[in-house]
Amino acid sequence: MKFINILFSFKVTALLLLLALGAGYATIIENDYGTSTARVLVYNNLWYETIMNP
Repeated sequence: MKFINILFSFKVTALLLLLALGAGYATIIENDYGTSTARVLVYNNLWYETIMNP
């Protein structure tokens, strides 16, 4: 039960939402400008890497 409370906490939900928004934004950039541009603008940014590696 404690795991479920942690999983659905506000902090975890907010982090997952930011991760999803970043991935969606990167997908749009990748479709328009290519993979390398999406990697530079989103995937290699400090905020995205911080979410991926807490």
